[in-house]
Amino acid sequence: MPCEILENVYLIEIPMPQDLFENLNCYFIRGEERSLLIDTGLNLDCCYESLMDGLDKLNAKIERTDIFLTHFHADHAGLCGRLAAPDTRMFIGAADRDIIKMIIQGSYIDLHNMISLGFSEDLISESKKLIRETPYGCVPADALVTVEDGHIFDIGKFRLRAISTPGHTPGHISLYDEERKLLFCGDHIISDISPSISIFPGTPCSLGQYLDSLRNIRTLKTDIALPAHRTPIRNLPSRIDELLKHHEYKLAEMMDIVKKYPGSSCYEIASQIKWNISVKVWDEFPFLQKFLAVTETAAHLVFLCRESKLRTETQNDVLRYY
Repeated sequence: MPCEILENVYLIEIPMPQDLFENLNCYFIRGEERSLLIDTGLNLDCCYESLMDGLDKLNAKIERTDIFLTHFHADHAGLCGRLAAPDTRMFIGAADRDIIKMIIQGSYIDLHNMISLGFSEDLISESKKLIRETPYGCVPADALVTVEDGHIFDIGKFRLRAISTPGHTPGHISLYDEERKLLFCGDHIISDISPSISIFPGTPCSLGQYLDSLRNIRTLKTDIALPAHRTPIRNLPSRIDELLKHHEYKLAEMMDIVKKYPGSSCYEIASQIKWNISVKVWDEFPFLQKFLAVTETAAHLVFLCRESKLRTETQNDVLRYY
């Protein structure tokens, strides 16, 4: 059942089977002539049925609704092609549209980069399988309209300004209504978990982008921030400060590991980190969580290298850190 968060702003919870999160928070903003749907869900029948049931209960007409994708991940973008009516406009950040194209073309996995992180051949094979089996469906990448920082969406009484918040993905975008002090923050900020910060083709330092994005929105006057997962955030500056401290801790932890084990690969460093998940033994990590742990470690190591706190050497195509 949809839940009214504010007048004409509704939350529709979309299930996420076998995922780290139970639900995706999909938001429907009712306008006068056209409405806006923020994020869509995985391209699975259970997700589609849940979303359509929510829209039906709101008497929302998809032919009068546009779709805004905060970023390219499949739990946000996967259903847009299946859901859209002929007149539906679908919006996304330019960098993330390019990544969707790469995924569809099968060119997203960079084998050389995977080897340099220290992934074994078996894990590289699992990575390819993960990308292939991600339920995207037929996301119409060429039909996606790119949105730049500062773009305004006028939806009824809402005036939503697009704010570029790269880091979680290169083209992640949040939406801000200044009058209502309302922020739709996608996966940029989550109430009780740190969003995954990975590495991306063509992005020199995603963690640096993320930290800058956090600082950039910290000064927004916000009564409520609505994330794509978990619960609303009532004190945005406090939550941002927590996330900044979290990454300071992670950077310091990785420095200590490299000092203790000089010449370690990214994969080896990731295996020594204390991750906040139920499984405590590295070899027993589910593949997805191991993949995310290694790519997040890589993003932090890139940041430390850019800060000249670490250096690298390449041995047999694998980067080693000192």
